[in-house]
Amino acid sequence: MPAMPGFEAARTIRASTNCQNRNLPVTGRTAHTFSKDREKRLQAGMSDYLSKPVDPEKLSALLNK
Repeated sequence: MPAMPGFEAARTIRASTNCQNRNLPVTGRTAHTFSKDREKRLQAGMSDYLSKPVDPEKLSALLNK
């Protein structure tokens, strides 16, 4: 993200007092798909992530969750 890295954005969204819906999905896109990277994303407040390049079937499955 140009103005804010994804980890910071996820933390900011989750910490926001204006975030009424705590179940709001926050999904990252990344080129890093190692298990330790997944844990970092979840700890930052992301619900899930997609690896690049985005597979349309995986995107569809994620949106249908």
